[in-house]
Amino acid sequence: MTYITKGNKYLTINDVGLSYKIYNGRKWFTFIITENMCLHFLGEFILTKKLGGNIHKIKNKKKSNLKKKK
Repeated sequence: MTYITKGNKYLTINDVGLSYKIYNGRKWFTFIITENMCLHFLGEFILTKKLGGNIHKIKNKKKSNLKKKK
């Protein structure tokens, strides 16, 4: 198992069957290289952003009922 922090490694036929752990800035992802991944960069298979709806949505915070001092 090889740990890689950058996704700029070019995959060749010699890498087929090897496993890599790649860091995307938040998590480590484990990949086992297949023949379809050859001749691509390792960074093409890493997701760096959240998928889905509005990722910058601000959650409404509930105001706590604090007693005012007199």
